[in-house]
Amino acid sequence: HALEKIVVVNPQWLIDTLTLAIRDYKIHEISISEVKNAGLKSELGRLVLDGIASQDVLDYLWMNEKPETVQFLVAFMLHNTMMSRWAHEKQRYYLIPSLVPNAILPP
Repeated sequence: HALEKIVVVNPQWLIDTLTLAIRDYKIHEISISEVKNAGLKSELGRLVLDGIASQDVLDYLWMNEKPETVQFLVAFMLHNTMMSRWAHEKQRYYLIPSLVPNAILPP
């Protein structure tokens, strides 16, 4: 229902905001000291290395947005298959396929 509550009148905002999560972290680095201070170093590492984002990491990356906007962004990404839910016992995790490293398959 979050998709029904927001109308995007500035598509560039949507692109800029989504690319805070979906990006090449080797080129567009993030401040490790700030992430460390937020207690999310291992969570960010999991996103960068495995393409698995916790809700806490997404909240951190989108910290300048209102909570209902973060809900919209998550719903938008799920609806458009930019990410999918990843099962976990205690916390919400999401798999972002575009961030999953390419597997090298044997010949």
